[in-house]
Amino acid sequence: MGVREPKCFTDTTILGATIAQPCDGTERTYFKNLTTNHNKSLVAIFNLSECDIVAMIETDDEVIERRLTPELLEDTIQVENLRRITVRCEGEKGLDCFGFISIQHTFCICCP
Repeated sequence: MGVREPKCFTDTTILGATIAQPCDGTERTYFKNLTTNHNKSLVAIFNLSECDIVAMIETDDEVIERRLTPELLEDTIQVENLRRITVRCEGEKGLDCFGFISIQHTFCICCP
């Protein structure tokens, strides 16, 4: 019996997460990629609250911070090698933060 050649392929998944947390500055992770696979991701963040949503989008090379105010309801960004998305909500004490994160995540298994 010979050694089996690895099957290399790409695939795309659509992921979603509901943002629901107090507007108290606490950070919460909504997405974490624990693989080492190369990927490209289209990230859309929606603010449905009276608080500011501050999203930290971490890649292999940088952390990109995006602030969505109640006036800026949506932000979309495409990144390479997405590792983590963390959200911090800032606003009037006692308010709750609501929103949504949508990720179109295209990844490659065993690509050079």
